[in-house]
Amino acid sequence: RRRIVVVPLGVRESSYKVGDQLVASSATASDLRDALEKFLVQSRRFTVLGRQDAEAILKEKNLILSESASIEENAKIGATLGTDYLLCGEIKELTVLTGMSQSMFTDRVSKRVQRARVVVNYRILVMPTSQVKWAGQALIDFNPEQCKSLRGDAAAAYEALLDVAAREICIQALGNIYPVRAMQVLEDGQIVLNQGGA
Repeated sequence: RRRIVVVPLGVRESSYKVGDQLVASSATASDLRDALEKFLVQSRRFTVLGRQDAEAILKEKNLILSESASIEENAKIGATLGTDYLLCGEIKELTVLTGMSQSMFTDRVSKRVQRARVVVNYRILVMPTSQVKWAGQALIDFNPEQCKSLRGDAAAAYEALLDVAAREICIQALGNIYPVRAMQVLEDGQIVLNQGGA
């Protein structure tokens, strides 16, 4: 298995509005990083060096995992950790808006999630060359039906946004690091595919 480290994600805001609450951007970056590590581990294609392990190793070398690190600094970190890839990025936008909605049948007023959106820019760097293997953007914008299914639960919308964004980023990472290859065409026209890496 190839080794990967998820670098702390950058943020553009000091906090994000999630319903009636303000969530510190550092907490949001940490939550998304946890979700990314979870999906990478569950893919069973990577050895993921966890946050505490990576930070402990780097502390010994006087290096710091940082969202503001340059590509050169990330290369030094990657080499120190002995990793094949670094996943780094920035949360460009996160919004969960709620509002009051009245039922046309019962005149009952309740809180509803009206909009839920997250935008994450990310890059996968190859170590030790610091080559950008892939750069992309995860844009998750829940449609009205998806928002309706969340009822008025802004916290559930927040968790769902980060979960879907992390899953999309991991699917892109898998597709680029382990591309699907046609291995064989059978006599009946079926194609045998392999994504390797296991």
